[in-house]
Amino acid sequence: MRLEVLDIGRFNEWLTRDFDRAFNLVDGNYIPLAGPETSGGGRLPGPLLYFLLAIPLLVNYSYESIYIFNLFLNVTFLGGFYWVVNRYFGFRVAVIATILLSINLLHVDMVAFPINPVFMFPFTILFLGFLLEFTENKNKLFFPLMFLVVTLAIQIHYSAATYYLVPIIVTLFMRIRVSTRIIL
Repeated sequence: MRLEVLDIGRFNEWLTRDFDRAFNLVDGNYIPLAGPETSGGGRLPGPLLYFLLAIPLLVNYSYESIYIFNLFLNVTFLGGFYWVVNRYFGFRVAVIATILLSINLLHVDMVAFPINPVFMFPFTILFLGFLLEFTENKNKLFFPLMFLVVTLAIQIHYSAATYYLVPIIVTLFMRIRVSTRIIL
């Protein structure tokens, strides 16, 4: 399904703006210091999205390479999702959850329309893995790593900021004490 959707890639002004900035980054014209513009005015706090979009341009200097890179991230996310769910919940749950995610039409359609939130998948799976390691194995070293992942994801889309609350609520709910030394 993802390969079929890849043939009908779509564009809008956000995509062309972000792609153009990635092309300029690769060309050495300028390095953007802020991220994409937000709907309510202002810009995201960092250029990580443009650096991600520049990766496929270094291999093949075309819009198509960005779409193929997005397809690669989408499929890699499914593999990472399976790995994390299998590690913490077992084989059956991982297979069922991955099948449901792999046939989710919104997840499939993201291959054809790579606006900035779709590039958050690597950060989402890292956050999920770190959260489960923190809660299930009580590995407190993953507490600041969750915040690092969210901080990087915010450079791609502000919706990731809601994840800042998750480790705080989990530590309060599960009564996990994290020392100041680990946080610093």
